[in-house]
Amino acid sequence: MSRPTLAALGLIAALCLSACASGGDERESEPAAPQTAETQAAESQDGETNEAALSVDGREFTVTLTMCAVHEGGDILLSGPAQENGTDVTGHFDGDASDAGGELDGEFRVDIGATGPYQSTDEFVAFGSSIGGTLTLSKQADDYVLTGSAWNAQGQSLGDGVLTFRCD
Repeated sequence: MSRPTLAALGLIAALCLSACASGGDERESEPAAPQTAETQAAESQDGETNEAALSVDGREFTVTLTMCAVHEGGDILLSGPAQENGTDVTGHFDGDASDAGGELDGEFRVDIGATGPYQSTDEFVAFGSSIGGTLTLSKQADDYVLTGSAWNAQGQSLGDGVLTFRCD
């Protein structure tokens, strides 16, 4: 091989190794929601951040939505840090759902102790249709309400989980 070819291969290898060494896990950054007329951003027009209220098994969480997208066809993408009301328990809330032939299919969960998106922990509360339950989306005034079967990390049923949110 010629020197320019070897130099180019060396540069490519160095860049790959540099990305791996710096923890270049592409899951660390949240995917951007498609910019369509149906997508609504997490930050409202007046610059305030949207918050969501999650109720699961008598526990109440406030979620600061850093990602909030609802598409007209039923696709939903939500993410943000979560705080259990009245405690110092924190975590990260992530979830998505899509319309699968007239039924909403998806899962939403608070990973207790997680500090960012896509981090799984051994303690969580979740709700959705992943364990065979139902997931419904309704609109009440300017708010969306997601309701679904809830469970914990041990697979125990927690009744229904209810998330009220707004994407301004």
